[in-house]
Amino acid sequence: MRKRIICLLLALTLAVGMLPVASAAEHGIKDIVGHWAEKHIVWVMEMGLFSGTSATTFSPQGTMTRAMFVTVLGKYAGVDPDEFEDWYLPELFQDVPADSYCAAYINWAARH
Repeated sequence: MRKRIICLLLALTLAVGMLPVASAAEHGIKDIVGHWAEKHIVWVMEMGLFSGTSATTFSPQGTMTRAMFVTVLGKYAGVDPDEFEDWYLPELFQDVPADSYCAAYINWAARH
């Protein structure tokens, strides 16, 4: 499983560098304009993997939580969150509310 995740992240990183993307300004994200990873951040947002911390910020210097990480992996893997909505959460993850944005992806990760 660990090798799969590493390969997935490596493939994602390589793909990001090869695709043309719009600018942060075109997306209204103000805190990544001129950032060294601007084009990569815009790409992952266009792909729907990340949504930012608000409508106008991404917080590139912020900390990525485990919930964010699992959500990104699930989105990249094409997980349908409806399939994992109430699968494990109540029994195993009492610190994650069932209505949390990451709940279905945590359930998916726990199952796989």
